[in-house]
Amino acid sequence: MTEITQVRTIETVTGEIKALQRSTLACIIEIGRRLCEAKDMLQHGEFGKWLETEVDFSTATADNYMKLFQRFGTAQSSLFGAELNSQTFVNLSYSKALRLLAVPEEEQEAFVKENNVEHLSTREMDELIKQRDAAIKAKDKAEEQLRQADEGSALALGEVQDKVGKLREAAKEKDDRIRELTEKLAEMKAEPIDVIVAPEPDPEKLAEAIGKARAEAAAEKQKEIDKVEKDLKAAVKEKSALLTAKELAERNMKNAQEELAAEREKTAAAERKAAELRKAQAMSDPVVTEFGVIFGEVQTKLKRLKELTKNAGENAPRLEAALAAMLKAFEGGEATA
Repeated sequence: MTEITQVRTIETVTGEIKALQRSTLACIIEIGRRLCEAKDMLQHGEFGKWLETEVDFSTATADNYMKLFQRFGTAQSSLFGAELNSQTFVNLSYSKALRLLAVPEEEQEAFVKENNVEHLSTREMDELIKQRDAAIKAKDKAEEQLRQADEGSALALGEVQDKVGKLREAAKEKDDRIRELTEKLAEMKAEPIDVIVAPEPDPEKLAEAIGKARAEAAAEKQKEIDKVEKDLKAAVKEKSALLTAKELAERNMKNAQEELAAEREKTAAAERKAAELRKAQAMSDPVVTEFGVIFGEVQTKLKRLKELTKNAGENAPRLEAALAAMLKAFEGGEATA
């Protein structure tokens, strides 16, 4: 027996869309599926006219329906019992589903569950998304600032460390020069002044020549000593300047490290703020709020029950057993009095 395959036509798709025009997201998804199908069937330029005359949709509405299908629908087509890619979205309204498109696809399911979106108003949902985006933006900004600070601080730190190293080498060279000049000065001061004078027949002229030669040699030696002492003072002064520059460079290095630590603390503070915001979002759920109130009351009552049991004297064992049975019941066991 030959199987008859039903050929889908634009009239068939039009009728299905009209039948699915209800408020649940599942039906909206199926409308979006068929809108995509109809757009593929029609010639270029015919889709907008068909929307207006056949299904009474604006182009913007049709685009939204198709986006919702592409984001939340499955590949399986079904006129009855529409298929979503997750049952988490099954009770969302059209307006909430549209707003959920602003959340990254990989985070949508967790966002709906954590914030109990089904029970929020659209205004509350808008505020949650706004707060989420602000927290992410603040975190991203803090991380970018930290990255830039890390790069800048690392570069500055490297330059300062290089400068400190060069200053240390220069200071060592000055130490060697000072030691060399000091030794030379000591040797020069210890050397005797030797004067070689050609013999003269006249003793008076000889004594005068010797005195003159000695004076000239002493003056020359003193001139050399003065030069060495001047070089030594200059070397000591240069070394002092190098030490001052080295201290300044080391202080700059310490400041750079402190600035890096401060930037990291800013990032940690931003992350803490984001965590507090997420907690505040969760607590904005009325169910979570009511749970918190009741939970606090139960904790207070339970503490009081334990105090009463402790002070019950001979009735303490019976009260302890009753309390234990109640706690077991909460854990899923069977209570026995």
